Amino acid sequence: MRNTPWVLAEPFCVKAPSIALFGSAALLGRLVSACGDPQLEPPDSFTQRRSFDVTCEPEASLDAATRVSRFRLIPSGSSLSVTAGAEIYRGELTDYYVARIRAGEPPSTLAERQVPSRSWREEASLVVAPTVALEAGGQYTLIVRSGQSVRFTVRTDDERPLLARVWPPTEAQAVGPVAVYCGDQVVLVASVRTQLAPDGVSALVERGAAPGVAVGRCLQLSVTEAVSAGSWFMPPPVVDGYLIDPAPLDIGRESQPSRLQCGSGLVRAGPGCAEIADDRFTLQSLDAPLFWAIGGSGVDYAQALEASGRAVVRGLVPNESMELRVRAISVGGYIYDDVFTAETHAPMPHVVINEVLADPAGPEPAQEWVELYNDGLEQAVIEGWTFEDTGGSVALDAKSIPAGAYLLLVGEDFDSASTADVPPREGTTLLGVAGLGKNGLSNTGEPLTLRDAAGRVVSRFPALPKPKTGVSVARRQPWLEDDDPRSFAYHGGVGSSPGGPNQVE
Repeated sequence: MRNTPWVLAEPFCVKAPSIALFGSAALLGRLVSACGDPQLEPPDSFTQRRSFDVTCEPEASLDAATRVSRFRLIPSGSSLSVTAGAEIYRGELTDYYVARIRAGEPPSTLAERQVPSRSWREEASLVVAPTVALEAGGQYTLIVRSGQSVRFTVRTDDERPLLARVWPPTEAQAVGPVAVYCGDQVVLVASVRTQLAPDGVSALVERGAAPGVAVGRCLQLSVTEAVSAGSWFMPPPVVDGYLIDPAPLDIGRESQPSRLQCGSGLVRAGPGCAEIADDRFTLQSLDAPLFWAIGGSGVDYAQALEASGRAVVRGLVPNESMELRVRAISVGGYIYDDVFTAETHAPMPHVVINEVLADPAGPEPAQEWVELYNDGLEQAVIEGWTFEDTGGSVALDAKSIPAGAYLLLVGEDFDSASTADVPPREGTTLLGVAGLGKNGLSNTGEPLTLRDAAGRVVSRFPALPKPKTGVSVARRQPWLEDDDPRSFAYHGGVGSSPGGPNQVE
């Protein structure tokens, strides 16, 4: 370990009282004798040792461990090196499981209970760190491969928020030395310098996902010295009172992604492109995953996008020339910093297919409906528009949808007083059509399309998730992209909300 002093939110815990690991050597010896399996003999480095000092970081007793914890095992009364590995499992382990693990043959039935972890040696001790947050109130067993074990319980009264790692993706095999952690609310007064296990490399934790962006929601951790591909690091368990997602950073190499070529009607936005509207723009990302942070007057956007992803960024002011800051971070840690100017348009409507009840609890197809919502700043007039499903299209009569208002497309025999399903909210405009689809909306799911009078696509709705009786499929937020299946989900609560805001599961 390096001895350079750093400002760290919580130091490695003070040594706790020595405790005995309670694997039974006598019982294991009898098993060896009975089974005649020489693999059950403990490794040489443990033949003289049956107890350890066990400490944890952050400092805590073993019956009140933190959700993000590390455990240090130190042979008692000796400088004997720890050469065996260690594993963590949910719940308590019977002597049978202990013996199998000790033999290097853990049963397959135990695999689903194993907690992923990393371990490393520091002088004569072994440090074991779970790489996922533990369950509050959960009981666990830490077992050294010699067969000795110790149980611990996670506290339930910890009020410190857990910040999730939003970048790089936790499933990525090789990443760069930059990570972003976010939560519901984050207040970091000043930057924090720290050291990362296991090698003690220096790192800096700063406010926000980027300078001035998502300051109240995110932290950014950056390794501040050169590191080589193949190395890995663990973030500090706690920073300034926040628990930090313990997923490790496995450093790899990645070629720098090329900037996107922007076509007609698009402007350069960092390494990507932007299609400017009035109070928003549509961001087009590269053919590689990126984390985007965009800030400016009224704009505070931080989001990871998949390869070739698109996203709507809101908060712009119509009829203005706005300068926006852009930071994009690749999985491999390349950082693009840029500034671009958005020349916004006059206020306009933004109509979307917002919610669909294709399988009502009441009579079909009479009680089916499709909800349109105007998420824009101006009234929309839908004269000459059409609604399409796989069975055909139906023309919509001239109607207006004020900004922030809903309109329900229903069949001519729709009964708004029916109590079999959630009734439309009072005051919701109903527009009767000859039929929604050829024989009603499909109960197995089908794509839906809304077109304007010129035939241009205004909004799309996907075939999935498959409809459920009495439960609508709803857009998570009105501005989310049509072509992203994560924009849609089953409605929560009472099952639907015709004429009102969506509540998704």
